[in-house]
Amino acid sequence: MNTISVVIPVLDGAKYLAAAIDSVLAQTDPPDEVIVAIDQGTTDASAAIAGSYGGCVATVPVRAFSGTCASLNAGIAAARGAYLCFLDADDLWLPDKLAVQRAAFAARPELDAVFTRIRQFLSDDLPADLASRLACPAEPMSGVAKQTMMIRRTAFDRVGAFDETLRHVDFIDWYARATEARLVMQVIDAVVVLRRIHAANWGIRMRDGQRAENIVALKRALDRRRERAK
Repeated sequence: MNTISVVIPVLDGAKYLAAAIDSVLAQTDPPDEVIVAIDQGTTDASAAIAGSYGGCVATVPVRAFSGTCASLNAGIAAARGAYLCFLDADDLWLPDKLAVQRAAFAARPELDAVFTRIRQFLSDDLPADLASRLACPAEPMSGVAKQTMMIRRTAFDRVGAFDETLRHVDFIDWYARATEARLVMQVIDAVVVLRRIHAANWGIRMRDGQRAENIVALKRALDRRRERAK
């Protein structure tokens, strides 16, 4: 009943994927399964990298260019753990991430989900001129994000899957529905997730699409609130 599944969605993420997987496998409290959900539109070595780990890492194919939400949902469908965790293919976990979250659940059995804090860092392969233009806060941030979350599978299922009609964002819509479902959530004061800032960040390349879909997700949440108020 304490098993943990980790889902890593990837589309052309070979450059940093091995580091992400290694950070999961290096946990002091290791997960029971690691699932890499590979968008079949991938043209780089992502599949080969994930496959090179053998039985340590399972791979799940996802319909080409169907979006991050579809990859996350495919990984979740294959997952068998009582708890779910997620990591982007270009980010990292520090070694005690799962241990501190499991301890938080043990201390408060009523919790449905536990988040941590997150620190951003500039990737060491960034060109100097680009690095100088990118904002990277020195202080850690409150990490209400999918890569910091550990959630009970039963609680996730109460909220439902990630919305696959959203192609550029994944978490904001899901989190709005989680709050509406009155999940009991906690953000603990531990910096155990590192978000990589690099030249190909989705938030840099698809900024306009993300902004537009964030507005859509927020409007849907407001519409649901109005319906409940009637």
